Amino acid sequence: TVFPRAFPLETHPMLGTTRRTSVLTLAAALLLSAFCASAQTAAQTATQTPAGTVISNTAVFESGMDTVLSNLVSITVQAVCAPSLSPDGLSVLVPAGGRASFEHTLMNLGNSPQNFALTPHGAEVSRSGTDAPARSVTLDPGQSAALTLAGLSRLPGRGSSDNGGSEEWTLAASCASDPAGAVTVRDHVISRAAPLDLQKTLLSDSVTVAGADATYLLSVRNPNLVPLSDVSVTDALPGGETLLSAAPPATSSDAAGLHWTLGTLQPGEARRIILTVHLNDTLADDTLITNSASARSSDLQGSTSSQSALRIFSTQLLLQKTVFERVADVGDLLHYTVTVRNPSRVNLSSSVIDDAPSAGLRLIP
Repeated sequence: TVFPRAFPLETHPMLGTTRRTSVLTLAAALLLSAFCASAQTAAQTATQTPAGTVISNTAVFESGMDTVLSNLVSITVQAVCAPSLSPDGLSVLVPAGGRASFEHTLMNLGNSPQNFALTPHGAEVSRSGTDAPARSVTLDPGQSAALTLAGLSRLPGRGSSDNGGSEEWTLAASCASDPAGAVTVRDHVISRAAPLDLQKTLLSDSVTVAGADATYLLSVRNPNLVPLSDVSVTDALPGGETLLSAAPPATSSDAAGLHWTLGTLQPGEARRIILTVHLNDTLADDTLITNSASARSSDLQGSTSSQSALRIFSTQLLLQKTVFERVADVGDLLHYTVTVRNPSRVNLSSSVIDDAPSAGLRLIP
């Protein structure tokens, strides 16, 4: 770029001129574009002077028929490291242990080819569309590369009541010549762990009599994509039930119930516990027995509970119908006897008996 300047000289004692106009022309070569930290757009890369360019500059003085040239001044443009990494501040919600990924673009805004070192934290970085980890990327001026920052989320831990949490992943790009000029993007992975899946069911009838035995099945499963450690199950046997057997046997027992220490459950793994109890003979009719169990893990906040119900109902009627005549001819009378007995320990009221005569029989009042 050339910048001409005209300087009117009225009197110059060294030149011996009076009221004469001379022109001083400064021939300036291409001005070097100064890179600043805010220059983060692709359009600005076009204004970067290539590294190694030599810029020469001279000054010319003209007075009448005289022309004087100054000495030649030359400068060489140095390489400028200017990486750009975007976008910044992305976030994603995934299950605990689930895979999260973020797409970023690295661009060379400098004036020379650069090999950018890539430094991820919390996850791995790769060129988009590939699985191999990328440690560096070489780009020409104005060239860009698509990068993927991906990995598996971690368990949130017990710090949150809803078993949710957040972790920060970062990706930095820098030049070997200017490591202090690294640019960094920060992404956030929000994850939530599912509670243990605990089910308690009756393998025997849900309505039974006092003095009978009942069998329960306890099943606990890890529904997460990551292992859960220190898993334990507690079953509080209610009054009216006496433990006959447990498979596997309980690790310990106290006033709170029976306890099983199961250790670590892998993703999707389930454990089963079978309990057999005896129902006390003294249980009254229409007694509802609820039985609850709970499960917890050191990786989760709180516990999961499950409850089953069993009803005692020993009330029953014994109904018997007999006929006196064993052999009869057409037109004979038949004498039937219907006997109803209550063998239970409670009174029965409002009882009704229905008897529909078979075809060919007629009731005689």
